Amino acid sequence: MGASGFDEGQIGQGHEDGKHVDVVQYRRFYHERLKPDLDDANAQRASIDEEWKSCEDLVKNLKVMQAGKDRKATITRTLMHLGADVYAHAEVANPETIYVFVGLGFYVQCSLEEAEQIASSRMSHLEA
Repeated sequence: MGASGFDEGQIGQGHEDGKHVDVVQYRRFYHERLKPDLDDANAQRASIDEEWKSCEDLVKNLKVMQAGKDRKATITRTLMHLGADVYAHAEVANPETIYVFVGLGFYVQCSLEEAEQIASSRMSHLEA
């Protein structure tokens, strides 16, 4: 037995047989274990990136709404994301308070400043 725990005679047996078995085992391990794990990790990362982008968009919209509030605007126009890359123009009649999705199907009504804190908190959590 060699230092690796393998019988060195087995590894070099029939110069192609040992290499072929190793390649087949590595290929099977890659396809059965590594590739699915990598695909899952990539899907999770994409989900986190999408949520982070959503929070970033919320912060940008909140700043625009706060600027409109400072100008005493009664109606603020914005572009709302409906999902699946579909957007719609929307008018916000009362830019003093908005509803923010906090998870599990729940929304909270809050001021623009509170909404910005929620979004910033979520972004810092996603970065960790």
